[in-house]
Amino acid sequence: MLRDIVRSILSRYGSYTEFPKGRSFDFLYRDALRRLLIKTLKDIESLRADLAEDLKRYSKTFNASPLVVSIKRRKEPLAENVVYIRHELPAISPKTLENALRGTLPIFIEYRGGLRLFLSRKTISKFSRSYLAEVLGVSKKAVYEYQRGLGVSATKYERIVKYLGDEAIERINVFERHVEPSTGEPKSELDEKIMKIAREFDEAFRMDRRPGRSALVNDTIRIVFSTEAKEAKILYERRSITKASPILIGKHEEVPCIKPEELDKVRKDDLIELVG
Repeated sequence: MLRDIVRSILSRYGSYTEFPKGRSFDFLYRDALRRLLIKTLKDIESLRADLAEDLKRYSKTFNASPLVVSIKRRKEPLAENVVYIRHELPAISPKTLENALRGTLPIFIEYRGGLRLFLSRKTISKFSRSYLAEVLGVSKKAVYEYQRGLGVSATKYERIVKYLGDEAIERINVFERHVEPSTGEPKSELDEKIMKIAREFDEAFRMDRRPGRSALVNDTIRIVFSTEAKEAKILYERRSITKASPILIGKHEEVPCIKPEELDKVRKDDLIELVG
């Protein structure tokens, strides 16, 4: 099972918090160098636009980099050391994830059905444009575009390594990809009430598409609202790791909560006191 495989990998390289199934992310991972918000999907083609937007928004909430881990694209298995881009999000195989956590970042990126790589500007600056054009078998104009960051066809990989060395290839850091979610309007009466509270903070407000899963986020405040008790409890128990304070819209003896009918009466000071 994909989730089991990813869980096993994450446990070997850092610490993680696992969340219930059926939502826009499965793991929040951290180690000394990075924080990742991971969604596992058997097929990357099942990543819908709304699901991707949810993952982007929660990544902002938890100050983490979004990442999708899959095992196939339709009937074809995902290639090792390749980054697939879906709805602006990077998607990789479990093996590529493990390689990257171990320190070997992927080389190739899938682009419009083909594989591409990028040249290290620092390395290729040591060579003349004429020499690069000759060894790569392209025009000087193409070399100019490569120097500006345009991807090179993966078919040039062996020539690059042979004439320029491994260091001429730029590794793709999937752990530092930050994408902005699209702006969204409240989708329910509950979200509209939460948005009214947010205006008192005069700070950035991240709106999730799903009712009741919204967040107030700035440099010092990360408050996550949830209508699901199980989810809120996990967030509360692991708040030192998630760096976010949960508030359940409902009733719970162990988790800070607000009754839905009392949400209209809540003010900024009430929230600050509630999350401590």
